[in-house]
Amino acid sequence: MNKLNHKLETLLKNQRLIGSLWAVFVFVFFLEFYPYHLYFREQTQLFQNNSAYFLSFLS
Repeated sequence: MNKLNHKLETLLKNQRLIGSLWAVFVFVFFLEFYPYHLYFREQTQLFQNNSAYFLSFLS
């Protein structure tokens, strides 16, 4: 029973380590490669209904 407890504790520690590393990876990804994920500038702009604005959006 003691060996089983030791294996379970080791597994739990490994899962926590992997989960922590994954959380750090996701944080760094959104910080460095996708910085405007949580705040999107275009949603705060007033909508303009003219062709120049529409063409600038497409280019």
